[in-house]
Amino acid sequence: SGKKKVYVAKLFLNKLNPDVKIEVYDCFLNDSNVKNILPFYDIIVVCTDNIKSKYLINYYSVKYNIPMIYGAVYGFEGHVSVFYYPYGPCYNCLYDKNNDLYVPNCSEYGVIGALTGIIGSLQAMEAIKLILNIKLNRNFILLVAKLFILNFKYMNNKILSIEKRYGCKVCSG
Repeated sequence: SGKKKVYVAKLFLNKLNPDVKIEVYDCFLNDSNVKNILPFYDIIVVCTDNIKSKYLINYYSVKYNIPMIYGAVYGFEGHVSVFYYPYGPCYNCLYDKNNDLYVPNCSEYGVIGALTGIIGSLQAMEAIKLILNIKLNRNFILLVAKLFILNFKYMNNKILSIEKRYGCKVCSG
């Protein structure tokens, strides 16, 4: 249709719930604009396949103590975690930005649309649990310091513990 997806998404979401206020940022997140966007939010749900953006969001989520709800999909596998400094490690503790590991993006590796919906729903559940924990002093278990892995090729899942990495350049300061 020639329209940018940020505006198409806003129109779609406003049709579902016209009472929700949606802010649109028609730009790529970078070092210049991130400081004018992220500090105004209580929770960051990361749904990008752009690795540089994930590291940038992680850096500022640690700096501003904003929980970052991470999701990723690779073929038939999906990952979900909550990085919430100072209560646990950060994204960089799990995936060190300085290592030479190449991670393909969605267009290179492929994505199963149904899996993105499942991972997005799990991220939404983590956000709901986090809000309820903060606002209502509930005791829901969050995926802080844990990586939830769903593998739909073999129909299994597991939860791995994530340790804070000694000397992490983001959260060990």
